[in-house]
Amino acid sequence: MNLTFANNLEKQKNVNRKEERRDCVIEFWNTIGSPVFHIRTTALGSKSAESLLWAGDLLLASHLDGSITGHRLHTSEYWTSQLCPSPLWCLASISASAFCAGSDSGAVLLFALQDDWIASTKTISTGFDAHIMSLACNGTTIAAGTMDEIMLINVQKQRIEHTLKLPRVEKRKPTIVWCLCFIGDLLASGDSRGYITFWNPSDGAFSHADVLSMAVADETLYAAGVDPTIARLAPNQDRTAYRVEHRRTVHGNDVRALVASKHRPVLYSGGADYYFCSSSRLKHSNGLKNIVCNVAPDADLFSYQYTNRIVIWRTGIAAEDIASPRKGIYSLKCGPCPKPKR
Repeated sequence: MNLTFANNLEKQKNVNRKEERRDCVIEFWNTIGSPVFHIRTTALGSKSAESLLWAGDLLLASHLDGSITGHRLHTSEYWTSQLCPSPLWCLASISASAFCAGSDSGAVLLFALQDDWIASTKTISTGFDAHIMSLACNGTTIAAGTMDEIMLINVQKQRIEHTLKLPRVEKRKPTIVWCLCFIGDLLASGDSRGYITFWNPSDGAFSHADVLSMAVADETLYAAGVDPTIARLAPNQDRTAYRVEHRRTVHGNDVRALVASKHRPVLYSGGADYYFCSSSRLKHSNGLKNIVCNVAPDADLFSYQYTNRIVIWRTGIAAEDIASPRKGIYSLKCGPCPKPKR
């Protein structure tokens, strides 16, 4: 596995620093095993790399002049393809031989890649005032993030299917969608408000779930609900806001109840899957499972069958001679107990 990233290095052109330029480089790092070591650096001069995308063993980089450069791992030489006059802010893979780019002019450009040759297949305009700042694709849908909007483009039909609106914190300050990614059937967006929003890309609706239960342990808050993921929130260093520190998935269905232990760092939860679980940050276990139970009424015995053992119990003996205020309820003369081993 190879890791690449772009690095802008500000260099001095002369001693008096009257003129300065920013030189961009792309660094290749080997991340297989340990330690991680540097392989090679490719200098791009004044070209700043705005986005990087691996297409097989070829690395594509988009630039402010509207060009895309192609880089190979074992050589510092690269080729350049001029594709549009405006900056290309982002890249996203559609398939092994196709990708898309987002331009500052509000266009999503679709390309085919064959043997170090880029061919334009379609240009989808999202509006003159739009600036495509982020892209994501799951093979069938392209999500394009702009100012105050996310546009969902059908790859096969090559047209905009839905437009998702994001609110503004300030009236004159637009909400910029900086990043997008698909998580299974959901689309996640990160914007300039500091919000992470989950969307349903099929119809463009918000994906949110009811919070059914919460628990407090010191200054830590636990919350869960229809989304069975239990989130742990804690205050930041300045104690001005709460943030999600950890998430755990213990149940397979709704989490209906949460209780935090006062004596141990353990959280107890009950879900609609009929499990009572105890969990910590590192592990979790089911407190009550659907355990196999066998009853022998003639012998007054019953047993529980666990994974690695079977426990046999003797039933309690009712004291019928002791009066009870409610009919049919008797006191126990002898409580139930495990059958002693012989």
